[in-house]
Parts: sequence; C-alpha cells; structure tokens
Amino acid sequence: MDVKKQFSNKEETEHRFEKPREYVRALNAVKLQKIYAHPFVGALNGHSDTPITIAKHPNSLTHIVSGSCDGMIKVWDLSSM
Repeated sequence: MDVKKQFSNKEETEHRFEKPREYVRALNAVKLQKIYAHPFVGALNGHSDTPITIAKHPNSLTHIVSGSCDGMIKVWDLSSM
C-alpha cells in the first residue's frame, strides 16, 4: 500500500496550502544559491547599458568580446584586469 503525503493547513489564518508553497519557495531559493555560489572573478565595467552577449576570442585565452544593448562592442583583455 502506497502512502501519499498530503499537505494541508487546518488553521483558518493561513491559506490551506501555505506550508507546501513555502516549502517549494525554500527549495527554489536553495537551488538559486547553489547556482550563484561561484566566486566573483571580476566586473566588466564600461558598458552604459546591459551586456547581452559575451564570447571568447577563438585564438586567445585572455581576450573576450562583449556586446550590450547600447550598441557597443568591447574587446576585453582579462590579463590586465
């Protein structure tokens, strides 16, 4: 016989499914923290608007190219940052 766990809240001050909703929100928050837990290496300051694409140079390990919504394309030398 399979037993299925049923969440419900009998208190009338909260929504009936408030506890399972908070459980899912907590799990999602933990997942996001794991995604963004990488160490911060550096910032590419110089665009006046949001960068929308970043690509590596095909022949260099220290150069990347970024393009932003302001129409600017910048080549970055990571060894000098």
